[in-house]
Amino acid sequence: MIVALIPWNFFTTAVQTGTGCVVANGNILKKVYFPREIIPISITTSQLVNFLITCLIMFVFILFSGVGFSIHILLLPLIILIQFLLTLAINFILSALTVYAHDIDHFVSVAMTLGFYATPIVYLSSMLPAKFQWAMHANPMAVLVESYRSVLYYHQLPDFFWLGIWGAISLIGVIICYKIFKKLEKTFVEEL
Repeated sequence: MIVALIPWNFFTTAVQTGTGCVVANGNILKKVYFPREIIPISITTSQLVNFLITCLIMFVFILFSGVGFSIHILLLPLIILIQFLLTLAINFILSALTVYAHDIDHFVSVAMTLGFYATPIVYLSSMLPAKFQWAMHANPMAVLVESYRSVLYYHQLPDFFWLGIWGAISLIGVIICYKIFKKLEKTFVEEL
């Protein structure tokens, strides 16, 4: 469970903090000009650093539980990169939209709670009937959590098909959400 919970905590903390990051820094935005995208990027990156530090604790658990490590751990940076890109894309769009609709952070909290149960953290995705397996593939965090489990716990290759799809979606999402952020940032100061 810890192999799934730690990446989930990185995702939820980064998204919940990132959602209101532009609004929270409104006073600075009104006084000094700097590239506004630094705010969601710094929030996401600082949460990534916290995640990497927490991974050391996870590695200790893996080592002392007798599971150990395999060559598959070399795929871990790829999975982390995809999760970072996904989280950054979400933070770009949510931080920009929250400037115009301040209640978004409440919806994000509810969505994160629902997402916890929709992601195989306290259960395995294999426990779901075959006809509902599509739901696991439609949830990017479910694919990422299963990928973490594959390389760290089961010592096997992750599902590269779905990991690749979500990797491509995350990369495209960062580009699109960044462009939306840049378009909306022109009126941030007026709205704040």
